[in-house]
Amino acid sequence: MSEAFFDSIQAALSADGKLGPKVGGSIQFVLTGGHGGDSTWVIDCKQSKVSRGAGKADCTVTLSEENFMALATGKLQGMQAFMAGKMKVKGNMMLAQKLEPLLKAARALAEAGGGAKPAAAAAAAAPASGGSSGGPSAFQSAAVFQGIAANLKADPSLIKKVGGVFHFMITGGAGGAKADWTVDAKQSGEVRQAAPPKADCVITISDADMVAVATLTLTYSKP
Repeated sequence: MSEAFFDSIQAALSADGKLGPKVGGSIQFVLTGGHGGDSTWVIDCKQSKVSRGAGKADCTVTLSEENFMALATGKLQGMQAFMAGKMKVKGNMMLAQKLEPLLKAARALAEAGGGAKPAAAAAAAAPASGGSSGGPSAFQSAAVFQGIAANLKADPSLIKKVGGVFHFMITGGAGGAKADWTVDAKQSGEVRQAAPPKADCVITISDADMVAVATLTLTYSKP
């Protein structure tokens, strides 16, 4: 099933020459649990080429065949899958975020049977760009905060369970940039890029370490 969708991704890239450059870079998908066993695919957005088999990539996304198809059909959101542990991302996380317009374009082609007006279908999907602009784009951890916001919105009971306002001071962004984030897990459930007027907890952490904590590749240890 996934093979047909990767064909649609290739068709979308071929139909709209601007689509690949909007994503940029190369993304490797490692799919597990397929009917024919595990499979690996590389989407080279710079070259607008999709190939089967392992290769060099800026970002590697690992998930089950079932979850990939849910992602491909729009039944599962990427950040939702990531925060729920259904999808693992290694490398440039922000690149994975930019996949949504490409998936939408491929989805439109797949639903149309790969038929008429593929360029129009791709162009219609392209404006829905993933990722953030301005300050957040300099930080891979922006994706983590978007995931936190989605979780708080999906499960308001988390606010009562946590009961605190957090101020995250993120360092080590592109060009040495810094950023402040508020996670209000006490009243509003709001997550925004700004320092809170008052916080119950202040956490200073590098951009890379914030991503590592979220992906469970970094754990706390006592000094």
